[in-house]
Amino acid sequence: MTRADCVELWLHNRLGLNREQNEYEFTNRVLADGLGTTPADASGCIQAYLAKNNSCYVLARQGITSNSSWIATRRSRRTRLILRTYYRDSRIKFDRNIIHNLELLKTYNPKSARRIRRAIDDVEDALIELDKATHDL
Repeated sequence: MTRADCVELWLHNRLGLNREQNEYEFTNRVLADGLGTTPADASGCIQAYLAKNNSCYVLARQGITSNSSWIATRRSRRTRLILRTYYRDSRIKFDRNIIHNLELLKTYNPKSARRIRRAIDDVEDALIELDKATHDL
């Protein structure tokens, strides 16, 4: 049984038996305890499940730290949460890492400054559109 299959079976045991319950919220530690493994391995299991093509549930993360929780769901009302989390993750990565690296490239190669500025602006515009889209849901 794959790591993703273990997560799905674990979720099914919590959600599949109760048709009234459409969602199940859990933390990495709860999953680790349920699977009898470490939190680090449970994180790998979650990543494997997220990559699984034909999963029975959608996982939506709340929060951005090790204290974040996951919601296993089949409900479309979690669309906004999924997209907001993606937006926040992208925004943080862009602001903390990518901008800094691109600004460094401009200092190393001033001839490429205009092209790099356009790239930064294009990504900024895309992030703004993603942010707007999540508010329209």
